[in-house]
Amino acid sequence: MSEKEGMLKKERLLTWRQVGPGAQVMTPGTSKKYKSSEWSVRHMNWNPETCIHCLLCWATCPDLCIKVEEGKMAGVDHYYCKGCGICERACPTDPKSLSFEPFDGGKEE
Repeated sequence: MSEKEGMLKKERLLTWRQVGPGAQVMTPGTSKKYKSSEWSVRHMNWNPETCIHCLLCWATCPDLCIKVEEGKMAGVDHYYCKGCGICERACPTDPKSLSFEPFDGGKEE
């Protein structure tokens, strides 16, 4: 492509002010419909012996995978956990109450 052709192409591009609205989501989706754990390469483990039930994991989990009963952590919903590790980083205990290991794809919970 010559320099002149490149300039002509560039001149045809719209600025951000000229571009109209993009795609519209007419029907919102929900992660409750999809087993998102199939995307994960790691499996989360919860250690109730070291857990202090601060619920920082619950507050930071983007997919609401942390089960809470009566104001305390009650486990992990592995059906939705993608293994992002945000909960593990938020956990203040030492050793961590949440940890990850490589996912065994044949394991169902």
